[in-house]
Amino acid sequence: MNIKNINKKDLSSCLEIYREGLNSGIASFQDPSITLDEFRIKVDLDKCLILEDNKKIKGYVFFTKVSNRCVYDGVGEVSIYLSKEITGKGYGKNLLNELILLSENLGFWSLHSMIFPHNTRSVKLHKKCGFRALGEREKIGKMTYGPYVNQWIDNIYMERRSSKFQD
Repeated sequence: MNIKNINKKDLSSCLEIYREGLNSGIASFQDPSITLDEFRIKVDLDKCLILEDNKKIKGYVFFTKVSNRCVYDGVGEVSIYLSKEITGKGYGKNLLNELILLSENLGFWSLHSMIFPHNTRSVKLHKKCGFRALGEREKIGKMTYGPYVNQWIDNIYMERRSSKFQD
């Protein structure tokens, strides 16, 4: 497995993995009918890495700024998606740790992630990479599709603060 920077041509493969996660009902409130054009807007290529095996993308991770307000410069929100065939094998940890290094190199001192409580693998992965749960946002959204349709879903709010940016 190889971790590298994403390029535009990789986005359609990443969208397939994203939809796989969405269809599981444990990844996001995003409707799985998202188009490639909508997905392009969502992913900042400068803040995204892919996991590749034999020239096939098996996962990706990216972060976005949480706000355009200057007081939040250096704070990002992380999303990670892995193909079903590689989950639970340690590749997610490698991918997320590489993104943490990238974020620090870009001056980001705090990374956040919002995770459905029933996505226990993702919660464990984030903890292994230094994230801690700050709290739970109860019934933050109502699912509109999939196995949890019409159910209110909580989010575990997780954060990782870089030790490289301590005052």
